[in-house]
Amino acid sequence: GVSSTQTLGLNPEIVIKLLKHILKSNRVITFDICEVAPRFDKDNITSNLAGVIIFSIVNTLCKLQNLQHNFLT
Repeated sequence: GVSSTQTLGLNPEIVIKLLKHILKSNRVITFDICEVAPRFDKDNITSNLAGVIIFSIVNTLCKLQNLQHNFLT
């Protein structure tokens, strides 16, 4: 669901692994999801992916901070 699709886009599983690796550097200050366009989002695929990415980032940050409640293993 973006306004301009990319045929050779990034593999979501690899992106999540890379994000986790980057987060472990403890140098990340902020992050954002650049584009989710519900109007163009067939079956909410992009919205769901954005949610998974955000959830993964927050969960990884929780683990790195040794917070008690880890939501994913």
